[in-house]
Amino acid sequence: MIGNLPTAMFCLLLFSLTATVPYTYAASAEGTTNRESVQISSENSASVEATDSISNLLTTLEVAADPCYVFINPKTTSQYFGPLLKGEKIKWLDADGDWTRVWIPRLRISGWVKNAQVKEASEPDSNPARVPERVLSRVSVITKRANIREDATSQSPVILVAHKNEEFWLVNEEKGWYQVWLPVQKRKGWIFGSTVTKRSAE
Repeated sequence: MIGNLPTAMFCLLLFSLTATVPYTYAASAEGTTNRESVQISSENSASVEATDSISNLLTTLEVAADPCYVFINPKTTSQYFGPLLKGEKIKWLDADGDWTRVWIPRLRISGWVKNAQVKEASEPDSNPARVPERVLSRVSVITKRANIREDATSQSPVILVAHKNEEFWLVNEEKGWYQVWLPVQKRKGWIFGSTVTKRSAE
């Protein structure tokens, strides 16, 4: 179902959707520096081409509600399309309040869904689809130095000290912390939200 989409976007979505499941038309929905020994980062981390690795790191979700519509923006007055199939596997991309931005492998498009309509998949995706770099979000350090830790707590060990303007791929969020991918260390780490600014894709 597509709500009030511009003609160009409507044609693109219609082409993708008609090859999968039937869709109908509808109007839009309701109107600190740590003393521990740590590595000092000295590179622009987000410049490393590691989208295959990042695709595998993103949380796999599955559609838990029927119907589940996908919105262009994280608000119910936005244009939308769908519904997705209950049980369909999708990838976490970003979060904003009660909304989650997801990548839909079947349609090869991203959009926003309500948090209550999806859940973490009970089983890992045996054949995860590659998520294109253009839809991934990044965080950029805005403080002089920022600690990246093993876990999302200020008591967790520091694994990297990042510097202002360094960028990292975002792979998860939790209670004011951002989980990022560290390509040199080949691992994930957590950085506090007030030390970075998030740059969403597209």
